[in-house]
Amino acid sequence: MFANIETAPKWVFVFKTANKIQTQYFRRVREAGHVVVSDDEKALSVAAPYVLRIVVDPEAMAVANLFMFQNEEHRNALGGSGPTVGSARVELLRSGLYKREKSAGRYILLNTNFTLSNRMWGSTENALRAAAQGGAIEMASVEGRAYAQSWIDSEKVNYEATLDLIPLLPKTHKIVVRPHPVKTRRHGNAIAGSQS
Repeated sequence: MFANIETAPKWVFVFKTANKIQTQYFRRVREAGHVVVSDDEKALSVAAPYVLRIVVDPEAMAVANLFMFQNEEHRNALGGSGPTVGSARVELLRSGLYKREKSAGRYILLNTNFTLSNRMWGSTENALRAAAQGGAIEMASVEGRAYAQSWIDSEKVNYEATLDLIPLLPKTHKIVVRPHPVKTRRHGNAIAGSQS
């Protein structure tokens, strides 16, 4: 994506997250003369102000040309300025513009996200380090460590509940397991294997 950023025609780059890693890309894109916009799409699933403050790099709003907020809670938690635009994911559904023209068939989609336990980093400890590097958790504080442990615990409960759910689903439907693209197939294979 950045191989020829300096020589590419000037573009508007929209980033859907604003963590510490993304802020590094914001800088590189701006230095090359492009416009940086962040809509912090990942904030949709986050409600606690503490979590919002750690997943968004404090420098992101200053580095981006435009930082957009999903709602007033989002803006208040971060203390920034910029337009409140809602969430593209929610607003599209709410608007009625998205209509399913015909059924794709009898499928049930399990869209999984086991970031720490189904890790491409090799261990939960390595996954926690990567999450800390990206700004998702603060391991230096008691509150941050408690949040990390609750994240680990909730993934375990979520995974076990998903396995328990499979036998309850209609046998007339095909079950599609979609892990997050950067995760390993371990959990997905286990979930798919539990269908038989």
